Amino acid sequence: MVDSKTLENMRQRQHIMNDETINAHVNDYGVLMQSDIPYMDDGSEYHLLDVYSPADYKKDKKLPVVIVIHGGGYSSGYKELDRRIAQFVATNGFHAVNINYTLMPEVGFETELKEVFTVADWISTHSEEYGFDDTRVSVMGDSSAGHYVMMVAAAQNNPDTYGYFNISPYKNGFRGYVSICPATFEIIKTSDNEINAEVRSVLSDWFEDEEYYKHCLYTEYMNKNYPRIMIVTTPTDSILASESIALHKYMVKNNIDHVYKSYEGVKNKLDHVFNVLFPEYEESKQANADIIAYLKECSK
Repeated sequence: MVDSKTLENMRQRQHIMNDETINAHVNDYGVLMQSDIPYMDDGSEYHLLDVYSPADYKKDKKLPVVIVIHGGGYSSGYKELDRRIAQFVATNGFHAVNINYTLMPEVGFETELKEVFTVADWISTHSEEYGFDDTRVSVMGDSSAGHYVMMVAAAQNNPDTYGYFNISPYKNGFRGYVSICPATFEIIKTSDNEINAEVRSVLSDWFEDEEYYKHCLYTEYMNKNYPRIMIVTTPTDSILASESIALHKYMVKNNIDHVYKSYEGVKNKLDHVFNVLFPEYEESKQANADIIAYLKECSK
């Protein structure tokens, strides 16, 4: 049974910890902002997105697109958490589409994955209106959304995954995938870390479904068809460092092509999703520059 009190506390804590910073950094990068656009016409705040574009963008040329997915322990968070990193992406010649989505435990991966693929279809449908190059779309997410990104890669390329979750792969395919300090069900199920244990308590109903749980494990959905993905982490991630290392080792052992970048704190103490929460750090600037380099390579 879901721990409803813990769930409520998690969602409130996101606002207590982050709203002041979010409100102080509405548009640090001076990008063009179009906010709270519905990608599904049901009136739900979970189905809104923002579009960020370079300040000097004119629609005489279509730009590649990056879908940005916020984290929050699977069951909390909102798109504004990733506003700054999405805007940084936009300053580098991309349209950044920063999305909300329905949270767990009210729904599972089937609904959430369908929402991400709905966003991709929305991008294609509105390519002329916004100047999207719908043939060059990448996906990026952090923490629990790092898991979502890995699942999107599987749902696009692995018949077992897209069959089980009843997904129609994006017609143009995705170019790149960036997973920042990713959570995985492997560690949430076993970790003694207080935050991971808290997440486990609110996802308990989903974890008890053995077939569902199995399909959410990277040890199950990563295969020879898995696309090249970028993993960004730090060894001082107090929540998920060991899992990123384990993920990297698994991918190396099984010859799964990927880019693995781990950053050490030099001037600043780095922790979970450091480059998302503190993009002003020198180490974050390097990590985010490396992400841009990867995305540009994928978008050629």
